[in-house]
Amino acid sequence: MNWNVTRSIYVLGISVLMSGVICSAQTKKTEKSSKQTVELKTFKPSVVKAPRFSVSVSADRPSTELASEFLELRAEYSNRAEWLDELTFTYYLMLESRDAKATAGQQYSLWKGSVTYEDIEKGSRLASTMFLSPAKLKRYGKYKAIRVEITYQGQEIEAKTLPETPNPWWSAQEPKGRLLKRSETPFALIDSTYYPDIKDESSAR
Repeated sequence: MNWNVTRSIYVLGISVLMSGVICSAQTKKTEKSSKQTVELKTFKPSVVKAPRFSVSVSADRPSTELASEFLELRAEYSNRAEWLDELTFTYYLMLESRDAKATAGQQYSLWKGSVTYEDIEKGSRLASTMFLSPAKLKRYGKYKAIRVEITYQGQEIEAKTLPETPNPWWSAQEPKGRLLKRSETPFALIDSTYYPDIKDESSAR
């Protein structure tokens, strides 16, 4: 084979290899930078009463008041950057049935939800929340385990599971239903300025 051709092939191979190394290094640098920018501080579940708003209406209220306790999943975090375009929080909730007669397949149910915030400004105590509705909480059981994953530009940068376990229960079965964003609950009207804007996913369709 002609030496010039051999040398060209060799140089091309080295160039492709170095490009791959550089891209990999840049990706790892971005991941590391993102993890240093966003830090998950606390993560916990709480049972919270639905807020009551006083209004004057002429229509009669229904005679039966339904369940009013939401299960709130709350993650508090810090952001060291002046601004972040977006952060996505994905929540998982495992409920344990209160029914002593529940079969093995009915004993546990998985609930999942995802919320994307945009234009997140710098702060040492920011918060993200998702909720399980009162009817679902009353019907399907009590809190057993929770997990949250934070992603930035498609990369997972933080995750927390309570209680901690090596068993990936959040991927062991299909979700029975979804969790609610704050904007889908009565809490949307409370302390709204303490939470970043929720991205309107419908606008991307």
